[in-house]
Amino acid sequence: MSRNHDQSQRQWLYRCSPRPKNTGVPVPDIATKLTIKTGKNAGKSPSVASLYRALAEADEQIIA
Repeated sequence: MSRNHDQSQRQWLYRCSPRPKNTGVPVPDIATKLTIKTGKNAGKSPSVASLYRALAEADEQIIA
Protein backbone atom coordinates (compact mmCIF):
# COMPACT_ATOMS: atom_id res chain seq x y z
CA MET A 1 0.00 0.00 0.00
CA SER A 2 1.12 3.50 -0.66
CA ARG A 3 1.81 6.00 2.07
CA ASN A 4 -1.07 8.22 0.88
CA HIS A 5 -3.48 5.31 1.16
CA ASP A 6 -2.34 4.57 4.73
CA GLN A 7 -2.71 8.22 5.71
CA SER A 8 -6.18 8.54 4.17
CA GLN A 9 -7.27 5.31 5.89
CA ARG A 10 -6.07 6.64 9.27
CA GLN A 11 -7.92 9.92 8.68
CA TRP A 12 -11.10 8.01 7.80
CA LEU A 13 -10.80 5.86 10.94
CA TYR A 14 -10.25 8.98 13.06
CA ARG A 15 -13.32 10.70 11.62
CA CYS A 16 -15.48 7.61 12.14
CA SER A 17 -14.25 6.67 15.60
CA PRO A 18 -16.19 7.74 18.68
CA ARG A 19 -14.52 10.62 20.49
CA PRO A 20 -15.04 11.91 24.01
CA LYS A 21 -16.86 15.18 24.59
CA ASN A 22 -13.68 17.05 25.59
CA THR A 23 -12.22 16.99 22.08
CA GLY A 24 -14.40 19.83 20.87
CA VAL A 25 -16.90 17.71 18.95
CA PRO A 26 -20.35 19.31 19.25
CA VAL A 27 -22.85 17.17 21.17
CA PRO A 28 -25.43 17.28 18.34
CA ASP A 29 -22.82 15.74 16.02
CA ILE A 30 -22.12 13.00 18.55
CA ALA A 31 -25.86 12.33 18.97
CA THR A 32 -26.37 11.80 15.23
CA LYS A 33 -23.60 9.17 15.19
CA LEU A 34 -25.13 7.13 18.01
CA THR A 35 -27.93 4.58 17.62
CA ILE A 36 -30.34 3.30 20.26
CA LYS A 37 -30.04 -0.50 20.34
CA THR A 38 -33.15 -1.60 22.29
CA GLY A 39 -36.65 -0.44 23.15
CA LYS A 40 -39.34 1.29 21.13
CA ASN A 41 -36.83 3.79 19.69
CA ALA A 42 -34.37 1.13 18.52
CA GLY A 43 -32.53 2.20 15.39
CA LYS A 44 -33.02 5.92 16.02
CA SER A 45 -30.54 8.47 17.32
CA PRO A 46 -30.93 9.76 20.89
CA SER A 47 -32.01 13.34 21.41
CA VAL A 48 -29.38 15.91 22.27
CA ALA A 49 -31.03 16.39 25.67
CA SER A 50 -30.79 12.66 26.40
CA LEU A 51 -27.13 12.68 25.48
CA TYR A 52 -26.42 15.67 27.75
CA ARG A 53 -28.29 13.89 30.55
CA ALA A 54 -26.29 10.68 30.06
CA LEU A 55 -23.00 12.60 30.02
CA ALA A 56 -23.96 14.46 33.22
CA GLU A 57 -24.85 11.18 34.95
CA ALA A 58 -21.54 9.66 33.88
CA ASP A 59 -19.66 12.68 35.26
CA GLU A 60 -21.51 12.35 38.58
CA GLN A 61 -20.58 8.67 38.82
CA ILE A 62 -16.93 9.45 38.14
CA ILE A 63 -16.86 12.21 40.78
CA ALA A 64 -18.69 10.14 43.43
